Amino acid sequence: MRLGAVEPIVRRRMLSSPQITYMPNSAQQRNAAAWASTRLANLLVRGMELSVVDQLLVSLVSATGLTRHVLYGFEQYPHAFQYLPNAAFGLPSDLREIIEYTEASIGSVLTVGRR
Repeated sequence: MRLGAVEPIVRRRMLSSPQITYMPNSAQQRNAAAWASTRLANLLVRGMELSVVDQLLVSLVSATGLTRHVLYGFEQYPHAFQYLPNAAFGLPSDLREIIEYTEASIGSVLTVGRR
């Protein structure tokens, strides 16, 4: 927001508190944001080999539980989902550690939130 790349959009619902999402300001930025998930979904659906950067991104999406939000429309391609839990195995050890810490952090946040 400080750089002017995104703007807050407040959505109000009847019985819940307002939700704030951050949307890119320009059509070009929105297209760039959508292209990343579309490109990843296309690589996974086609069973193509992923670069280290793409493996890291797919692993982070999987570790954070955002698969359905980032890789939407995936339900039609169950074979692509099978790759997600194993995406981090091909990463160098330092990047695998990032994924493991991310999974642990998400798990601890969810656990604390349920108390």
